[in-house]
Order: sequence, then C-alpha cells, then structure tokens
Amino acid sequence: MTPCLAMIVRRLSTSLLVILVILLAANQTLALRWNGNVAALITMRSLRAGDLAALHSAERTLTSSGDVCGSSWLLGLVYNSLGDLGRRDKTWETALHCSPAYIQLVRAMAHDNISLAELAAHEHPEQADAWFWLAELKLKDSPEQAINFYWQGLQRQPHNSSAWVQLGRALASMDIQVALNIYDQLELDQLVTADPLLQPEPQFIMASILAKSQPERAIQLYRQGLQRKPYDGVRWYELGDLLSKTDPQAAIEAYLQSCYNGDPGNHGCYGAGLVAEEQGDIQSAIRYYRMSRWEGALQRAGRLEQTLP
Repeated sequence: MTPCLAMIVRRLSTSLLVILVILLAANQTLALRWNGNVAALITMRSLRAGDLAALHSAERTLTSSGDVCGSSWLLGLVYNSLGDLGRRDKTWETALHCSPAYIQLVRAMAHDNISLAELAAHEHPEQADAWFWLAELKLKDSPEQAINFYWQGLQRQPHNSSAWVQLGRALASMDIQVALNIYDQLELDQLVTADPLLQPEPQFIMASILAKSQPERAIQLYRQGLQRKPYDGVRWYELGDLLSKTDPQAAIEAYLQSCYNGDPGNHGCYGAGLVAEEQGDIQSAIRYYRMSRWEGALQRAGRLEQTLP
C-alpha cells in the first residue's frame, strides 16, 4: 500500500469505506457477495442510527453469507467503527488467513498492529507487501530485523524503490562495522547484477552507510549511482544533504534535480531554496521555493518577497 493510498483510506468515512469495498468487489481477488455488501451498508446505517438490533441482524447476515473472507473484512470495518479493536483484529485475522488480497486493506486500517503484520508474513510469505509492512514496524526498535524483512520483500519485489531507500537508512542507523558486515552478508549483487535498473542500488546503500564517516566517498558513490539512475529524486536530495555542508552550489544543483524528478518528500525544491537563501541569493531562493508544492515552502517564498525593495 502506497503512503498516498493509505492516507486516503484512513480519511474516508465508514460509509465511504464500504462503498470502496463494493467497488473493489469487481476485482475477482475480492469477490465479495452482494448480500454481504448490502448487509455491510445496513450495518453502517445502524451505527449512525444507534440501532443495535439492526446491527446484530446485519452481523448475522454477513457471517451467514457464505463468503467468509469478504464477511470478515467487512465485519472488521464495523468493529473498527465501534472501537472494538479486539473483535476487529480477530475478524481481520480470518480475512488474512483467507487471501493475500486483504493485506493492503488491513495494513491501511491497522498499520501499527504488529500481530496482524506478522500473521500476514507468516500466512503469505510470497507477498512482498507483508514483509515491507513488518519491516516498517520493526525499523525503529530493531533495525537488524527490519533489514532482514526488507530484504525478504525485495527478493520478491526488487523494483520497490522505497524499500531500497529504507534498507539503506536502516543500515545507516547502525554501527558502521555492523552495517558493513550485514551489507556483505546480504550479497546484493546476486539480486541486482542481471537488471540494469537495479545495479545502482548497492552503491546508494553503501553511500548511506558511509555518509557520516566518509562523506567524500559517499558523495562519489551517489554520483556514480545517479549516472545510471538520474531520475531518482530521493537519492538526489540525499546527495544534496551531503553536499550542503561543503559545496553549496553543488548542493543546490542536486536539490534541483530532486525537485525536477518528482520532489519526493518536498525536500528538493525547498532544499535548493534554503541553501540559496543561506548564500544570500534571495531571488533564486524565492524562485526555488515557488517550484515546490509544499505550503511551507510557498509561505517562505511569500515572506521573502515582502523583504524585497
């Protein structure tokens, strides 16, 4: 589940979530029965009306619909709306047992639930999304475990750029010698050698590991990798962060490349503007800030414009 889709799902009202499920029913991987969908709508109306009898009736309809997988997912939505997380998790466990098609849906609604993430990975080890979900939850407290889970996911979905970035950041958070040992154990070349699109990834990961202790070497590795993957906006702003300490003009150029390549995280355009402002080039700073979609950068541009004669 992409961060954008997860945010959309979290913001939807309960009624709209049910409508979303009904629309997804057209997908054969989520072939929910019509009576189950109708029962879910009745259930949601019951929640709004406070009609417990209708609620229990709809629950019975769902559980007897014959579609255990779809019913479990829908009932989980109901229990989630009621704040009954125990029953929610129990029904979503059933959905996850049934089919990997529910991994992304459950992840969006219960992202921080490590038990559900562990179940998804255990039941469907062939699914990269389950490993990435588990890795995200382990990243803060157990980076070494997170690295292993990211690696499990990448072997199944090697073109997931976000997972490569997070793998590098997890390694960078560790003692450098430990990180280098793990890097060697992963044997990244075995995964990336045959695919030109993946070949820069070991360079980027090594650059992340060396960024603090050997910044010049890290800069060199970023530049080498970006020759092969010049559209990687994340790695451009990471290079900009490194260059900003020693070479402001080169940092601006790197940040602008990030800005031109999707401006991930709103770091590129804003980073270029920030460095230009620090260098006293207010006109350029305003221009770079104005290239951003982030409200904070646009507000900064507005404040600077008020200082101009």
